[in-house]
Amino acid sequence: MNVKARARYGADPEAARERQNTYYHAHKDRIAETAAVSRARNAEKIKARKKAAYERVKDDPEFIRKRNAYAASVKDQKREYDKRYRAENADRLSAVKAAWRAENAGLMRIVKINYKARRRAQEATGDSAQDIAAWESAARKVCYWCSTKCADDYHIDHYQPLSKGGEHRVSNLVIACPTCNLRKNAKDPLEFAASVGRLF
Repeated sequence: MNVKARARYGADPEAARERQNTYYHAHKDRIAETAAVSRARNAEKIKARKKAAYERVKDDPEFIRKRNAYAASVKDQKREYDKRYRAENADRLSAVKAAWRAENAGLMRIVKINYKARRRAQEATGDSAQDIAAWESAARKVCYWCSTKCADDYHIDHYQPLSKGGEHRVSNLVIACPTCNLRKNAKDPLEFAASVGRLF
């Protein structure tokens, strides 16, 4: 803001803000386009400036308090946004994940080994193989999530995922079609049920 403009603003701030607001709404599209071009042209500078600003405040207790308070206040909106984003960008995200796994094959191998070890430990404290086999034999082969008959091809699904504290017990097992079981993965059971239209 130059000296003359600053003097006009100081003389009547309310009128100046009204003029600015009127100008903005009259040229909104052009301003947005110019801003987008500027952001693209200066992307690296903007990224560096943001990173430097974050480094200055990241350990400040007041910054941490405000960040955590904000995150808590928008938790539900963020969850909904993330769900929409994953649904709208499923193919791209799948490609990104596949590329990452290919570039980090050694790390993925260790992750899988650790996962299997944790799973074996959880299963060891659950119901016996005989009890689970008896339940499986008697269970109706209908998908718990979408009600599809799946006697010829079904999965045994942990209603509450083992990774979320679920137990390897008959009381936590359901029959699921392969599609639902793979889609559910480690999702919260109530959220997944709502996503497939299952009402409790």
